[in-house]
Amino acid sequence: MLDLVIRSGVLYDGTGGPARVADIGVRGGVIDVIAAPGGITEPARRRIDADGRAILPGFVDVHTHHDAQVFWDPACTPSSHHGVTTVVGGNCGFSLAPLSHVDPGYLMRMMARVEGIPLQVLESAVPWSWSSTEDYLAQVAAQHPVINIGFMVGHSALRRAVMGGDGVDGRPSGEQLESMQELLRRGVAAGAIGFSSSWGAGHFDGEGSPVPSRAADRAELVSLCRAVKGTAASQVEFIAGPGDVGAESGDEVMIAMAEAAGVPLNWNILMFRSSDLGESLQRLALSDQAADSAAPRSPRCRIRVRWRSA
Repeated sequence: MLDLVIRSGVLYDGTGGPARVADIGVRGGVIDVIAAPGGITEPARRRIDADGRAILPGFVDVHTHHDAQVFWDPACTPSSHHGVTTVVGGNCGFSLAPLSHVDPGYLMRMMARVEGIPLQVLESAVPWSWSSTEDYLAQVAAQHPVINIGFMVGHSALRRAVMGGDGVDGRPSGEQLESMQELLRRGVAAGAIGFSSSWGAGHFDGEGSPVPSRAADRAELVSLCRAVKGTAASQVEFIAGPGDVGAESGDEVMIAMAEAAGVPLNWNILMFRSSDLGESLQRLALSDQAADSAAPRSPRCRIRVRWRSA
């Protein structure tokens, strides 16, 4: 017996193919059968008449900062209100782990500045009782999030944990860089999905200084990306700035980062403006350069949809 049959819905199956009217049968929390309308004759515990409504896999929001909010809002609203069933956090280098025991308030104040989360809420609603990424992910799991969540290990957090106050504008020693690489590898082994960083010109910490990742040069970024190659990491993410570190622009560095990591790079944020369309198209041409250099790209994925009873 099926657990659920959804009848006569307009199915968008996530493969990129055309929508079609179909019946869907669910068994054990997984879609078991898709058939033409009226084609499912097996008994079901529950039936829903979709009556032409859209049926589709949940949306994936690849750029969120639910890292702290999940502790007071396991539903991660309003994302979940809009059909989002998977969110990615730890973007822009702003993860909450690893956390330095010397100054745990630094990341708190940074998140308050760059993401507009009230400091009082961060202080009262988030436990801040972890040090490693593994501990952080375990505490997130203990909140029983309503939706799927994947977190990256953020560059600014890595720098602060290893370099302390010098992480704002200093260069890491060879030993410090190795420590950051090791923390990153451990984070990915614990379940983090990759590495994130930022050269974004608008990113400042709670003291008004550029966030630590903005002090990193190309060599540091590439070294950290290289640390996740061959691991379970699925992506790296980068906010490209105006090239305020070294001669190369952030756009050019991204290709090297993807090649070093061996996984696709999530380019955030690429904004188009009609007032300078030529410049925008020139930046977008970077994707062609990346393809020519054989930088890793995301393949089209077949999405597996799961259903869970209330």
